[in-house]
Amino acid sequence: MAGAKRPKRGLSDLGVRTASAVVMIVVAGAALWLGGAVWTAFVCAISVGVLWEWVQLARAATPAPGARAAWNFAGMLYVGVGAAMLLFLRNPVFTLMPVVTLLLTVIAVDVGAYFAGRTFRGPKIAPSISPSKTWSGLMGGVLGATLVLFGAARLWQGGAIWLHAEGPAADVRACLGGQPCWYLTADALSLLRPA
Repeated sequence: MAGAKRPKRGLSDLGVRTASAVVMIVVAGAALWLGGAVWTAFVCAISVGVLWEWVQLARAATPAPGARAAWNFAGMLYVGVGAAMLLFLRNPVFTLMPVVTLLLTVIAVDVGAYFAGRTFRGPKIAPSISPSKTWSGLMGGVLGATLVLFGAARLWQGGAIWLHAEGPAADVRACLGGQPCWYLTADALSLLRPA
């Protein structure tokens, strides 16, 4: 393979990336829509894969067993919290919008980073770790996430999407019924609503 010709950098892998993204969106969307055991199995399978990759990276980066164990523990915590949040947000009390917003934000980060990095290039973030990651890609990812979250905030503010399955009425009933309302007071979107 030493004589194999490498494909030209640029948007040459856009077709493959797009096709794989479509497949991932269909599979994840079906699992999200079906919910229940299907969603739980999907989140667990993805989490095991992410944790396996984390362990492989920790193994390659840290030869000392103690440091490797610390990195593996950090990986279990990191992946576990993410999986728990995905399972928590996909429960019958909520609509699908919190999970959809989260997934759209992740997609926007990836797409924004890809196109900004390929378009503007520029200095690398950490060339020895990931030679293709640029500061312009990072900024593109941040911009993509910001746009999605701003759009979701505007839709929530306008009442076009709701957090709870029954909409705003469920929020009011929960508070009037004496149930914990901490999630309403912590709702950053309430700060955006006009007085």
